[in-house]
Amino acid sequence: MLWLRHSLKQLATARATYTLSTICVAVGTLLAWPAAAQTTGYKAREKKLIEFGWDIPTADYVKNNIGTMEKQSFFDGLCFNVSEDLSYYRAFENRALTPADMQLGTLSQINWSRFTHNFITLLVMSKNNAPAWYDDALWKQIVANMRLFSQAAKAAKCKGFMLDPEFYYYKETHSPWVYNTTLYPGKTFAEVEAKVWQRGREFVGALQAELPQADLLFTISVSLSWAQCEGDVSRLAGTQYALLPAFTAGILEAAGTGVTLIDGHEGGYYTDETRKYTGAYDYVRNQSAGVMPADVQAKYRANFRMGEALYVEQVFDSARPADYKKSWFEHNAYNALLVTDQYVWCYSERGDGGDWAPNSMNWWTIPPRYLPAGLTDALTSARRKLSAGQALGFDMVKTTGYWDETVAATFETTPQISIVSPANDAQLPANQPLTVTTSLAACAAVSKVEFYVNSRLAATTTAAPRSPSLTNLAPGTYTIFARVFTPEGKHVTSNPVTIDVVDASAGVTYYRLKNRWLGTYLFDDGDKASYAATASGDAYLWAVEQPGRYTQLRNKATGDYLHVEHGQDYVECTPVSAANAGWWSKDWTVEGYSGYTMLKNRWQAAQYVHVEQRKGYAQHTPISKGTWSSQWQLEAAPSASTAAAPAQAEAAAASLAQHLVAGHLLPQDSPRRPAPAIHA
Repeated sequence: MLWLRHSLKQLATARATYTLSTICVAVGTLLAWPAAAQTTGYKAREKKLIEFGWDIPTADYVKNNIGTMEKQSFFDGLCFNVSEDLSYYRAFENRALTPADMQLGTLSQINWSRFTHNFITLLVMSKNNAPAWYDDALWKQIVANMRLFSQAAKAAKCKGFMLDPEFYYYKETHSPWVYNTTLYPGKTFAEVEAKVWQRGREFVGALQAELPQADLLFTISVSLSWAQCEGDVSRLAGTQYALLPAFTAGILEAAGTGVTLIDGHEGGYYTDETRKYTGAYDYVRNQSAGVMPADVQAKYRANFRMGEALYVEQVFDSARPADYKKSWFEHNAYNALLVTDQYVWCYSERGDGGDWAPNSMNWWTIPPRYLPAGLTDALTSARRKLSAGQALGFDMVKTTGYWDETVAATFETTPQISIVSPANDAQLPANQPLTVTTSLAACAAVSKVEFYVNSRLAATTTAAPRSPSLTNLAPGTYTIFARVFTPEGKHVTSNPVTIDVVDASAGVTYYRLKNRWLGTYLFDDGDKASYAATASGDAYLWAVEQPGRYTQLRNKATGDYLHVEHGQDYVECTPVSAANAGWWSKDWTVEGYSGYTMLKNRWQAAQYVHVEQRKGYAQHTPISKGTWSSQWQLEAAPSASTAAAPAQAEAAAASLAQHLVAGHLLPQDSPRRPAPAIHA
């Protein structure tokens, strides 16, 4: 991907113009968190690290070796090609694919276990034909090909597609993203944009046909176009990626509610200073919307997500000392995972021989080969610290030469700052003031402390104590961290704290859980969840809580939660103390099946609640999704307002079940994109 190195440096340089709003607050001042910034986030341990490089494997290789490949425990997934024939994955290629080309049988036999977030790779370009936005016949073929890829992703149980729009084939043809009058005689830039917009809608319509919950992870998106026109859209038509915003706007317009769009920020390859990560977040999520058509800029800011990129060679092929390179890569991995909305992709092209040549770096050979010394230790350490809610322990700092790669950053460990309140994994009420309390140690002179909420700058304090208050936090998940600065410009970042904000003011609705097979109801039976033919009393009633992206079930009679913490044969139902509020064993994913719901445990990720063995209590083991004993119906318990209207209660239960499944367990009041019209 070094063909685009100059443009990516352009992106980095453009970030020198960040216009982050800095809000200085005194002690006790309440800072309203803008509604536009109310993006519910992922907890640190839920961030995903994806491998993508010259060692990209084929589906057949993955099927035969996935058990060994998943021993690379710091990855959560990978990108792969359907076939060794690289023409398959050039999305605009003039070639009709067939179902046989997709190897659906092979894809369906991949037995993923640890790797839960996997992507099929697509280059968004062609090598064997000129740009053909106006060729209806070719686009009919392209759409048919993309529908096949949608089938392939579904068969392989993928999260979605890794989309690379960087153009590589200048010797063979023209880039689809360039506009000039030679390529488009008699057509204005606006006219070509309109056609490209149409093709973007058709493209995503095909990709989501069989995979309506797809994640579309672009290696880079319109942030590159914004950098190339240097923030002046009147210059866009003359840039190398002039038509990429129109294509992206079409995708954004036609993407269904289950489709997530992510700018993977390939410019992150070259990060060598801690502040560049939070700066890039604002540049991608906010400023880059300026290159989009005016009527979709708000939708871009609300719905496009931020990813991050790691580049092995940028660090380990540098001339820095070995210990420096290891710390540098640990720094980049930690901060990329901290700042990203969900995904970080780790890229490598190390070696002289290219794809799978004997002297090239490869994560997936057995054993992996030519990994730079310190690489795996750096990734392991970064993931461990972030998952534990620990600070990295140092920042990379440039007080001079901020954008100059030849200037080496220093590793700064003081002054040390910690967030002591709120506690990590705390559950707090929505729309109530939240005071962030910090502690400074090894403290020299301090000029300011910045506070970030979900990677956005929320407050800056210039006086002690450093305890701003935030208001208007809507229900959702938020990660807060602080950064302390000295008068010389040195800085250190605190531990991150993730909180779940819940709507405590809303009335609680309770539900009965009725098994599809036996027709029995779950109830709190002391230390376990048992079942009986009739439901009477509060022990049979369950509050469905969503403190974050998972569901928790709390019993009305006892306040106990369903969980599987101690590995018993039965589903446990016991109190969960505040100290254990972060237990993954009490978090459940709700999956829909034939109008019923299935409860899959977050910690024991292959286990579902069921009554298959008829033991009198609920069990938790892997089980087929078609098994009725693992399927449940939510029945809303009559209350004063619903007792006279059972149909209303039934409709409310059905609505909740549909929301839990379709919403991917987002907090119920989270902003969600309405389903846009898909135009032909």
